Amino acid sequence: MKANSIIFSIFISIIFLSGCGKSDKKDIQGPEMYLGHLDLILDTATIRALASDDFMRSEFDVSKFDTVSLGGKKSYDFFMMGQENFLHISQARGFYENQAGGLNVILQSRKPSMKDSLMDTWKKFTSYALEVNTSPGNGSTLYEILPLVSWTNITTPRILPFMSTYSGDSYNTWNIGDSMRTGLTMKGFMKLIAGPQVDLILFKKIEEVYINATTREKEILRSALLAAGYTEEGDTYKHKTSATLFLKVSDSGPVTRISKIKFKLSRNVPLREKTYSRLRTSLNNDEGWFYFE
Repeated sequence: MKANSIIFSIFISIIFLSGCGKSDKKDIQGPEMYLGHLDLILDTATIRALASDDFMRSEFDVSKFDTVSLGGKKSYDFFMMGQENFLHISQARGFYENQAGGLNVILQSRKPSMKDSLMDTWKKFTSYALEVNTSPGNGSTLYEILPLVSWTNITTPRILPFMSTYSGDSYNTWNIGDSMRTGLTMKGFMKLIAGPQVDLILFKKIEEVYINATTREKEILRSALLAAGYTEEGDTYKHKTSATLFLKVSDSGPVTRISKIKFKLSRNVPLREKTYSRLRTSLNNDEGWFYFE
């Protein structure tokens, strides 16, 4: 009986995958993914205003420091840590010169060592060439799958999606080798990199992201989202465990690629609104908004 059940299941799967009825690429299953973080590229005045604000440093856990050199140029970055994902914010100078308003969408695998699976899955949704960027660390390695693009002479803001996965050695280094089989939740990952104090900060998770995209940027981002398990409803992309993304598509629209972000807060707060140069913030009850202007 059990053997017959297995054979029947295989038969049904073959029918489904062979496109009996109507073939749809969105039904392809790849590695389980979630929205790990957003890379935002902001102007100098906004960066300085955010980094010097006591409330943002304490309640949104703004950690400011310079990071790596990219393409021989310095990248000036800081992070806003949330309980279930985070923002990586870069200043539009050095490597990111003249790119204020740019956006990278980072989709992260729950399990380690998935770079080949990520590449194979994404290829089923796009005709654009993809590449692997390997970033070794102290006992860990990060693999990032991204569209094959030029990193030289970038003078305008743009959107790029990344699919990332850490090596199995990374999980062992972090003493979470038992998560290799079941996968690591984003909440677990954030506690791993930010420490137990992450439970005390106001920023819980990103709930909604509003994006301005060109037609080509939309095509590339769409392919990454579908490969990561998002469903498509017009220009709205939904995921069972991650933020919803809303795309506004125009080839002559705003230069700023990120329009606004909605956050879930970890606790209720009284209304607080403040503008940091070209970023306007609004926090009320358990809801927060960043508006990029």
